[in-house]
Amino acid sequence: MKYGNFKYGESDVNFRYPIWWDKTVTLFHRYEDDKTGMVTWYRKVLADCFWKCANNQLATSNTVAKDSVITVRIRKNDSFKMSYEWRTLPDKESYFTIDVGDIIVLGAISDTIDEYTAGTGSADLLNKYSSFCMTVQTVNINVHSGVGLPHYHITGG
Repeated sequence: MKYGNFKYGESDVNFRYPIWWDKTVTLFHRYEDDKTGMVTWYRKVLADCFWKCANNQLATSNTVAKDSVITVRIRKNDSFKMSYEWRTLPDKESYFTIDVGDIIVLGAISDTIDEYTAGTGSADLLNKYSSFCMTVQTVNINVHSGVGLPHYHITGG
């Protein structure tokens, strides 16, 4: 039986992502070496993603608090590894992982993060792209059968 662009029961399903999954993002993954304590940021540019910024307001009797929540959805990707797998790879540049505290910027950027060089730290990057970036607060791995479109669901602000 055929449903959409795949046959029910096929193991190799060709999913069609919505046309609004058309954004490119740059992911910066923070890695701290267990032995040396040195922090390295790994950059990965990912295409065909979903990006949404929702501006929330909470009003009390005296104040109005504003908050932005950004949602990013990244298509399932063969280069993705769970954090515990990625940490053991000798070639970390060819793969990516996502953890709380990582940074995602809307668009393909060539900037690098070096916490040990003035003007190139993570705080500098967040300031430079303040309107178009987020610090990861939650990560959900939605790639198993039965969850709809396989993807990595990330939120932050």
